[in-house]
Parts: sequence; structure tokens; C-alpha cells
Amino acid sequence: GESSSSFICRLPEEIGYCRGSIPRFYFNIKSGQCENFIYGGCGGNANNFLTQDECLSKCGGKVKINHPQVVSRTPRNAAPLSWESSSSFICRLPEEIGYCRGSIPRFYFNIKSGQCENFIYGGCGGNANNFLTQDECLSKCGGKVKINHPQVVLLMAKGLYHGLHCIMLRILMNSSDWLKSASFWGMEADATSCDIWPDYSWPLSNNN
Repeated sequence: GESSSSFICRLPEEIGYCRGSIPRFYFNIKSGQCENFIYGGCGGNANNFLTQDECLSKCGGKVKINHPQVVSRTPRNAAPLSWESSSSFICRLPEEIGYCRGSIPRFYFNIKSGQCENFIYGGCGGNANNFLTQDECLSKCGGKVKINHPQVVLLMAKGLYHGLHCIMLRILMNSSDWLKSASFWGMEADATSCDIWPDYSWPLSNNN
């Protein structure tokens, strides 16, 4: 008989029966690679991983560093509409209850009032402007968000309501820390559009 992991790695990508829009990874048996897909939030199958690293450690496959593909205008690889630093992007998102019917007290940053305010969260879906405590909200969004040289930027893309990551590659070229999982968006430092680097691994942020 074959091992459970080789069985899992042969399962097709499965969105599930909920209508969320959660970025996940699955092992594509045809390409032999871990690829990103959009998960609905419930149901689906076990070929569903939070990170590319987790997928690779379970299903293997070589991580190739190819030339970047230019992002197409389909929902999966959408052309970016805007970009800005991750925390200022998160703090500008509207309060979002989500698609479940729970009644969970949370905090969000209200860009109009400049304050962290409470709201009722449904329990699933929603967006990243959603904090357990007022302190957590203030530490992320309180005060001015400076955009100096963002190493990670978030993009709102056509057809997707979650942020996508775009990274300034010039900053990372000399970095030795290529271990943290990422299969996000790479942007040449002087480029006007974002290219997708599906097989790249790089650090999401430098804590300096």
C-alpha cells in the first residue's frame, strides 16, 4: 500500500463549499510543484497547506527559481490596482463582519476617526483589520504609518479582495535568509507592474 502522504499529494485542488477567499497551497501532481489556490474556508480535502514550506515538506518537489511571469488579468493572477506598505494597507480596510453569523467582539482601525473602535465579528472571513484587543490594534495602526522603503507591500487586485504580497527584489538580492515560505509577488525595484514569481522563497519581513 502507499503512504497516506503520497495519497494526499495526489488529491486535486478543492475549493470546498464555503465562499471565502483564503490563499492556500496544494501539491499539483502534474507539475510536481506546490502551487497556490483560493480556498473557500470549509470542506475541501487534505491537499491544502497554509504555507509553501508545509506543502513541500509533506509532498516534496523541487523549488525552481524561474524567470518571473508577467501577471495576467485573470482573477487568480490579477493585475494590481494599488500598492502600499502592509500596515497602512491593513489600517485602511473597512470593518468587515465576514460571512459567518457569530457575535465576537473585536477591534478595527477606523481611518475616518483615526481611532481603534470595537465592532462585532461573525467568526470567519472578513479582512485583516480585525484585532483581538484595542492595544493590538493601536500597536499596528495607531500613530502615523511611515512608508520609507517597504520590503513587503500588499496589493489589491481585480477579482480578489484579500491582499497579495509584492516584494522589492533589489532589497533582497544580498539576503541569506531565503527560508521563510513565500509564493507571492516579486517586483523589480524600478518596475511599474508586478510580476509573479511562483517558485521563489524569501523572507516576508526583516525585523530590524
